[in-house]
Amino acid sequence: MQPKLIERCADALAPGGRLILFVDAPGPADNTDLDDGELSKIHSELSALRNFLGGDPSPGEAVAKIESLSFDGSATSQIGFTNAWIMLKDWVNQNRHEVENRYFASVAEIKDWAAPFLGEPVWSANANYRLNPLMFNELGIQSVLHHVSVHGTSSVARDRRQLQEMISESERLNVLVEFSRRHLADSDLGRSLGADERPIALEHLNPALRPLDTSARAWSFALNCSVLVFEKGPSREVSSGR
Repeated sequence: MQPKLIERCADALAPGGRLILFVDAPGPADNTDLDDGELSKIHSELSALRNFLGGDPSPGEAVAKIESLSFDGSATSQIGFTNAWIMLKDWVNQNRHEVENRYFASVAEIKDWAAPFLGEPVWSANANYRLNPLMFNELGIQSVLHHVSVHGTSSVARDRRQLQEMISESERLNVLVEFSRRHLADSDLGRSLGADERPIALEHLNPALRPLDTSARAWSFALNCSVLVFEKGPSREVSSGR
């Protein structure tokens, strides 16, 4: 649906109007590193994984399914790994709608989709942020934050062990942690994504959670994020003829 959305946005713009996209965009910034055949294979694998996880399998079933996935350090593999990782993250937290619908396109794909309607971006910028699986036990962290809101910040020290278990003891989360380690540790993919093993700081979510931080570490990686600005030219028309 993303190509169609870009086309409709272009259709709505007056000449000189701008479409500004902020996107989490794994993989290459242009088509020189994008292998169309490999990308098609990646899309097929992601579609199969999406259909499987959409059925809400058990942790054991999920592990058996993802064992066959493999990724190298290529730009195309970065798209595949990152989308599989985020899909697993959503399965961990029972975000069924996101599992069934999300796809994170590379900047190269977005440029291809926009080219017939808006041409090349007139401005762009790239940065990245880190994804650490330990930060994505969303259900556990939400439960802890609710506990603090009901019982006050003093309850963090009093109920520390119980709250740490809520955050860290999750069979589903362990699937994501192991998936990250398997593909990022000492691998071409890990090097291409700047992967390393890191702890997390829960105090970034809420200063009251600082006592719950532990020495636990997991393999994290950098996810590219981009801002792309497209401008509709005076003579550019879209398929609707407007």
